[in-house]
Amino acid sequence: MGHTSTWSSWSRLCPHSEQLRALAGEEGVDSVRLWLVEQTTSRNPAFSVSPALLAAIAEMGASLDLDIYVLDDDEETPAVP
Repeated sequence: MGHTSTWSSWSRLCPHSEQLRALAGEEGVDSVRLWLVEQTTSRNPAFSVSPALLAAIAEMGASLDLDIYVLDDDEETPAVP
């Protein structure tokens, strides 16, 4: 993931950071998770998450879940076993 994609993710996350931080601190809340999904036809999928974005997620008290779905070249839905 290049700088533009990282910034896009960062700018989408920031407006919700206070709400997520408050949710993580509520009584009875076991966890707050952010789910990042990558769908690709590449047989060697890769992406990166910037240290600043990881720090912001940690500051919110959230965990980061990552899922990568590799699609066949002619598929529109994930190739899930």
